[in-house]
Amino acid sequence: VSQSRYGVASALCANMAPASARSKGYFFGVGTSVDAITYATETATSVSSLLLSKSNPAGQSSAVRGYASGGYTSTYVSAIESISYSTDVLVDSGDLTQARYLPSGTSS
Repeated sequence: VSQSRYGVASALCANMAPASARSKGYFFGVGTSVDAITYATETATSVSSLLLSKSNPAGQSSAVRGYASGGYTSTYVSAIESISYSTDVLVDSGDLTQARYLPSGTSS
């Protein structure tokens, strides 16, 4: 998303995972990028970096955190990473019970 409004970034979005907060939407994946769109201003910024470069993770949302889980590097990924909506700080949040490629997302 932060690379360009159209072209390369829009083609890459199919490999990204979304998570949604009250005031921002987050996009994880395609390398280490974590981008956020601020709804009020409709602007996108790069807010953090994933700890593991990957594509096709699943995005999950809670009231306070967004999660990127699973995905693909040169093999399937089991890592779970999460970002705090209030601080945009990303942390390692453990592992899935097994590595997964193209998992589905959820929200609460």
